[in-house]
Amino acid sequence: MTPEAPALPAAWTAKLLPRRGTRPGTPTEPEPDAPDLLAERFEVHADLLSRILHMKRNRRHRQPIDDYLSGAPDLAGAVAAGELLRYVGPHTPDEWSRLELHAWLRAHGLAWAASAFVERHAVEIAAYYTEGVRPQMSGLHLTAASWHSYRSLHRDMDSGLVAELRAHLAAASDEEYRAVVAAVADHRGGPSQRLAAALLLPDEADWTAEVCEEYHEHNSSGGTDRFLFHFVSRAAHLKAARVHKFEEYYLDAERIAAALDSLGDQAFGLLSRTFGTRWQISADNRRLLAKGLALLPEGAAYLVANLDRPHAFDGAVEGARLHPEAALRAVAAAAPDAAPAQRGRLAAVAEAAGALDGLADAERAAVAGLAQRTVPDADPADLHYLFTAPPWTVKRRKAKPQVIEGLEPVGEPRLAWNEGERERWLDLVASYVDDPETAASWRGHSARRLTGDSARYLLPSLLAFGPPDAADPYYGQWLASDAEPGQDQILAILARYGPESIPKAVKAAEYCEFDQVLGPVFSLDAARHVAERYARRKTDRALAAAWFARHGIAVATVLVPDALGADKDRRKYAEAALFHLAVRLGDKEIVAAAAPYGPEAAAAVAALFDGDPSNRAARKSPGPAPGPCRSCSRRSSSKDASAPCRRTRCGTCSPSSRSPPPSTPTRASTWSPRPATGRPSPASPARSSSSGSPSARPRRTSGRSRSSRTSPRTRRCGSWRTACASGPATASTSARSPAWACSARSAPRRRCAPSRPPPTRPSSRPSCGPRTSRSSASPPNSGSPATSSPTGSCRTSGSAGT
Repeated sequence: MTPEAPALPAAWTAKLLPRRGTRPGTPTEPEPDAPDLLAERFEVHADLLSRILHMKRNRRHRQPIDDYLSGAPDLAGAVAAGELLRYVGPHTPDEWSRLELHAWLRAHGLAWAASAFVERHAVEIAAYYTEGVRPQMSGLHLTAASWHSYRSLHRDMDSGLVAELRAHLAAASDEEYRAVVAAVADHRGGPSQRLAAALLLPDEADWTAEVCEEYHEHNSSGGTDRFLFHFVSRAAHLKAARVHKFEEYYLDAERIAAALDSLGDQAFGLLSRTFGTRWQISADNRRLLAKGLALLPEGAAYLVANLDRPHAFDGAVEGARLHPEAALRAVAAAAPDAAPAQRGRLAAVAEAAGALDGLADAERAAVAGLAQRTVPDADPADLHYLFTAPPWTVKRRKAKPQVIEGLEPVGEPRLAWNEGERERWLDLVASYVDDPETAASWRGHSARRLTGDSARYLLPSLLAFGPPDAADPYYGQWLASDAEPGQDQILAILARYGPESIPKAVKAAEYCEFDQVLGPVFSLDAARHVAERYARRKTDRALAAAWFARHGIAVATVLVPDALGADKDRRKYAEAALFHLAVRLGDKEIVAAAAPYGPEAAAAVAALFDGDPSNRAARKSPGPAPGPCRSCSRRSSSKDASAPCRRTRCGTCSPSSRSPPPSTPTRASTWSPRPATGRPSPASPARSSSSGSPSARPRRTSGRSRSSRTSPRTRRCGSWRTACASGPATASTSARSPAWACSARSAPRRRCAPSRPPPTRPSSRPSCGPRTSRSSASPPNSGSPATSSPTGSCRTSGSAGT
């Protein structure tokens, strides 16, 4: 017996299939001339069908097809002929299937058509069908339908053909229905036929139980769960099929509506387990689940008990309107232990439920207590001014930032290792140094002298994991070369060589733009690099904040000159870092950190925190005032000194207009993808030339980075993977076009650099190594060695700037 289904929304009811005795639907009248139209289609494709049947794999279908085309009710011939010609065009598969069904109903009756429908979904063509493209002849042969895709049944569900046939079955008389059941029973030979038969005839409980018992054995995809929800009638059926929740990838309103209609209140477990899953579910699907749970009394109580989950509150309010008693009892149970933030939500749910009739006195008191104030009013004198006089209610004059130039940063570069962190890296280095085969290989390369490209490829790995007698002679060469190591190699080099390797390490971190920051490294350049990442990338703020916490107030001290300087970018990044540190350490600590620079600097830093806190992130710094042009200088000593200047880019007459920065070449780099290794392996020099960073994937961002302050900004035309270089701007374009105008403006997916002459030889800039899996990298600032190969991370780009 089918459980009583809840009242579904109209949009969900439209997605349900007709069902005998519950939802008969409106059967479509078959076209009177459908058999003749189908016969004409077979005549049009007679030559093609003859060639298809001439194939060795299809010869077994020739006789049944000939009998069917001759007028005999050969069910196997009808199925084979229709499936072979369904995808060859010019008709669409849906047009052919509907015409075929109408012809079967007109010519042979409902029982024969239902049997043919079940038999048809047991086979499919071997070729993969693309809409509007005829499959190749080699793929036009029949194979057994696979449950993991079951393409034909999905197609008939989407086109409405299954709903149309089920409408005919729902409207059939009892005698005709029994004839259909008897006819279909003879064609339930395989699992595919049994699934199609249960979908057509959901009232046959034995067939449903049989399909559910064997479902898990033959199923390999959650996509076919869609069919089960349209014919199961008990939660035990899904338990036998081992379907305990909706598959997140295939979840939609049709599956939820079908499960609620077929199972009624027994669908609660299916919905609640999916709503509470730890796997990712989209916001839209989570709203659908909450909407489905709200239709059930037990679901409304579940949503009230899980108001902290996303989109549960909206469903709980809707469930309180539909099932007020169940929602109010859940509210009364959750009220005593509810946090202050939850009490407001519970009160809103109770208000949506309405009157408290039917509750016990204790439950009534618990619900009524939610509306009572449990916190006394605070004295305005004890509150921060942001609560008593918010910034948007008081007009304040925005303070002009003070610029103090000439401040020298205070703070020596150092390495701040966590407990046992350096020892772990040294142990990893020793594991490779002590390997005889690897050490011998490194010594061989060292004896042959590393120069040119081999130095760029092998030096980082040699210095990080090579034996000291082979690595130490090249340490100075590495500092003077273009070799850029990977993140794990940098940490290993820092552990071996100490603070003297910090400048090169920071330079490599800036150039290769590692996913993680160099936790133990503290220096001015490192602080600037991390502050920039904190201010520019929201995804990097957690990493940068951990670095700030590791080095503490010293970061504020070293960034004070940048926060008070005239460089706009550095000032913006430094201010963002100081504001973050002020939240963690307090404004007074940040002001005290500026004391080594004198009272004027300390007062300027204090002024940063005196203004409106809501304007801190948007604070702008003044730039140096542009000087007068040559024309103004001449006029200052002439008789026309009072006449206005005619130059449009004069700093005196139009201070906001400035000449563009001088054009300098920018570097163009390419990537060298390589899959990540799963565990540490010896640093084989033979593989180093094509290897990548063992750390996490480096990033590329548009614009100017701190590692190259002299490089001009670039304009993104499309993809960052290629860069174009054009000649100097011509006279026709210099008047209106910007300095970066180039001949490739109309070309798609290119990134244009400022105008410059094309290079005469390939660039030798090293490009960062490939990305590896994030799961194989070290956790942020943990200092733990990543499980990857310690080989070279960069390679020389062979591009010619194009």
